[in-house]
Amino acid sequence: MPWCQTIEVDLSGLAEVLMSPRTEAALVLDELGLGLLMPGHQNPYRLPQQSIQRRSKAGHLTELSKACGVPQGQRRILDACAGFGADGMTLAAQGCTVTMVERNTLVWLLLREHDQAFGRVTVEHGDCMDFMSGAQDWDVVYLDPMFPPRRKTALPNLGLQHLRELSAQNGSDSGDNLQQQIALARSCAAARVVVKRRLKDPKDALSAFQIKGKSIRFDVYLPV
Repeated sequence: MPWCQTIEVDLSGLAEVLMSPRTEAALVLDELGLGLLMPGHQNPYRLPQQSIQRRSKAGHLTELSKACGVPQGQRRILDACAGFGADGMTLAAQGCTVTMVERNTLVWLLLREHDQAFGRVTVEHGDCMDFMSGAQDWDVVYLDPMFPPRRKTALPNLGLQHLRELSAQNGSDSGDNLQQQIALARSCAAARVVVKRRLKDPKDALSAFQIKGKSIRFDVYLPV
């Protein structure tokens, strides 16, 4: 493959690879499947499938499900900032048809390995602005931008730490184009646009209403 370098090692050599210093993220393929190996870490990070299944089978709709209008039917949803896909796969497990878009190649490959396990999921590689500018439309466009870092001693969970580092490497950590994304999403969403924000973030006057959780909220916008 022109965009990556592959190294084949036997089981005895894998430990040496994991222990060796590195400056770039890599994927590890072993008997457990694909894992993300980040600089400074010796254990591959794997997508938390069990937590997604618990969320989808909890017996009640989450704030995200309510914001996306899942009670009103099986929605066609564009998860435009997929990340590790927990929200998109939860919505798919609740009956929605979800297209997840991820621009980072390593994260996209991780998602591709797991999309068939949940069904009703298509994983695409690229910039969400390109997908929202195309001819296809969706019932709901979901935007989950990377939150800016806060001055807190407690670190976010390991997955979010990895996503933040990868986003910074891509030059996509600023979130400066969120308003452009919202405007474009409102033009291709048939029912609504949902944006995840921190609970105490300033309110956007353009949003129609909000669904609040304990630490985050979902701002809902109507199409134009």
